[in-house]
Amino acid sequence: MNWLVRSLERCRLFHPATTFTIRDVPAYNLTQMSQRVIDIEKETREFERPTDRDLGFGSVVTAQTGPRFINRDGSFNVQRDGFSLLESLNPYHTLLTMSWPKFLGLMLMLYFVSNVVFGSLYASFGVEGLVDSTGSMGNIFLRGFFFSVQTFATIGYGTLHPIGLVPNLLVTIESYYSLIANALITGVVFARFARPTAKVIFSDIAVIAPYQDITGFMFRLVNGRNNQLIEIKAQVIFARFVSENGKTIRKFDLLALERRSVTFFPLTWTVVHPIDEGSPLWGCTDAEQDAVVECCNDPEKAAVAFGKAFSCCAVCHCTLTNDGSIERGIGPICAEKFGW
Repeated sequence: MNWLVRSLERCRLFHPATTFTIRDVPAYNLTQMSQRVIDIEKETREFERPTDRDLGFGSVVTAQTGPRFINRDGSFNVQRDGFSLLESLNPYHTLLTMSWPKFLGLMLMLYFVSNVVFGSLYASFGVEGLVDSTGSMGNIFLRGFFFSVQTFATIGYGTLHPIGLVPNLLVTIESYYSLIANALITGVVFARFARPTAKVIFSDIAVIAPYQDITGFMFRLVNGRNNQLIEIKAQVIFARFVSENGKTIRKFDLLALERRSVTFFPLTWTVVHPIDEGSPLWGCTDAEQDAVVECCNDPEKAAVAFGKAFSCCAVCHCTLTNDGSIERGIGPICAEKFGW
């Protein structure tokens, strides 16, 4: 059998001139730490039984020939129904996990809308309720807006000041609101900076290449940050569709790895699955091996092929009725949304 052999050099994530230097560090008890990793490996035997191989989505869901369960960014491709809007809201987690541009844009919008609302209320009091001692700002709305900005930020230049009981009560309300808002925003910003995150970079190319006296399915991981990651563990699950009793179901297999864990992860780690007699990839034809590698290297193409085979959209799993959509393997709405 002619195995598909591709050079591991295609897995490189760095420029060829890039080099790594291991600096002198204090000595650690590597023997003791390595033994701890081995003990953990012996105690944790996930996915040994076939009944455990549903990834937590449930056997009913995993048996369906639908789209992928986990998106490429690591988020779950699920939709929760049966909850009210208030029950499904989780603003703190949303603020922590959204991107920085979205977070800063949301904070800017909150700041602007708050000052517009309070500025409109100040403007409703007229020139008698909000006095400009310089007389340079005749527009009452702008006068109220900038006075709200000064009150919200506790600036208070003194040129704008309220007159009367009701305007001063509104100043009191806005001052209290600004205290709460500033405290909450400061706490969320601190939590975003303090939340530890890892940046693990995966190689764009997975290969089936010679490994010892056999072949192996392998890909490479890189620690993308200059931080300390210890006792790193990897699991590779091979998901595929098989026909059983005339039904197409999804089947999961935990691939045995050359090394399931590493004590330290400062640079790179090539994850290798030896393809031996116990591997689900053993005995695959050249076309099947090629399909496995192609699916890892080009998930978009594999998803489209799935959509064409089952006449359903590769993204949302809606049934396709148009011949052009079936040929592309994706519906027109999803194709426009994702640019396929």
